[in-house]
Amino acid sequence: MPTIGSEIKRKCKVCCKVFVAKTLDSQACIYADNVRKLRQHERDSAILYTDKENEIAAQNERGEQDIIKYFNGIISKRHPNSSNSVIVNWMRVGELLKIYSQGNPIPFKSILVKLLEGIKMFLLRAPMGGNRKAQSRKIRLQPISLSSRPD
Repeated sequence: MPTIGSEIKRKCKVCCKVFVAKTLDSQACIYADNVRKLRQHERDSAILYTDKENEIAAQNERGEQDIIKYFNGIISKRHPNSSNSVIVNWMRVGELLKIYSQGNPIPFKSILVKLLEGIKMFLLRAPMGGNRKAQSRKIRLQPISLSSRPD
């Protein structure tokens, strides 16, 4: 271990120059480098935090979008080569969503289990489309028991 006041060769991390310095100066340089690293880390963290804030803002903006408009707009993108009957079915679901919401937009942020259950029950009891007459649909929903398991 060098004694205080002895000379050593040190390479500066900032400018990459080699210089001869006393041990006390070398320790001061090491301390300064550590402070610089700490401040650089704080700046990088601030930039990342800003990116997180931007992502949260973008997510909030996407949450304001209307599900029905999104649903109707994505049909042709998801099913470009599908038959007309498939596309008609998807368009019918879009129309039924509009009927369910009574013409009001449904933002993505409002999606909750309760809303999805309501949509599911509405779709199961939905009026028939086209020239068809409404028929009574008998739907049997079987309750699921979580406590009993098949042996």
